[in-house]
Amino acid sequence: MVDEKLIIRDFEAKYLNTISDEIIPGIGRLYKTPDGSKYPSVTTVLSAMSDNTWLDDWREAIGEKHANEITKNACLRGTSMHHLLEKHLLNEELDKEELGWWFYKQLLIYVNKIEYYAVELPLWSDQLKIAGRVDCIGLYENKLSIIDFKTSKKSKRATDIENYFLQCTIYALMLFELTGVFSKNIIVLIATEEGVPQVFRRKTLDYAKQAVLVIRKYHSSK
Repeated sequence: MVDEKLIIRDFEAKYLNTISDEIIPGIGRLYKTPDGSKYPSVTTVLSAMSDNTWLDDWREAIGEKHANEITKNACLRGTSMHHLLEKHLLNEELDKEELGWWFYKQLLIYVNKIEYYAVELPLWSDQLKIAGRVDCIGLYENKLSIIDFKTSKKSKRATDIENYFLQCTIYALMLFELTGVFSKNIIVLIATEEGVPQVFRRKTLDYAKQAVLVIRKYHSSK
């Protein structure tokens, strides 16, 4: 029987600190893989291929300065929550004064169901020419899953977060290409400003074809 945990842990030990990234104005985030290839991040690709007119309208409605402040704060709280969750899974000491503590606490009921295999693991695909870092890979309710942590101003509907499912699917495809381990399950955990956490469960194969088409469309547009 294949020991998926051992395979992923061995991959993590070999590649955890071997991928770097930079933000290129007008392009987005690019990752440099161990062999020197440069690929766009998963979020860069999905954002570029999405209809963001609502975001432009929102920024215009509230003003550029205010929009930048809101975006910056959302980014900081999200980064802080991810940091806390990562330390929690690694059983490291936590700082209750961190900005993301409120969001971290919301997700504990779900995160405590995880038997983690890897956190913040770099992944890339030479076939799809894309890269990124997955929040968490592990068992969730005893099923191997790609697990993503998100923050939000308010509760989401599944139709609002299709890109999250595509994001996790792409991580699963990259993991399979690199290790031969395939995660059939997607778990998206969302902490909200309303204090109502959410968990979404999906199947990777339900989004695989769409994910590949989006990536190919992105590359063909360049």
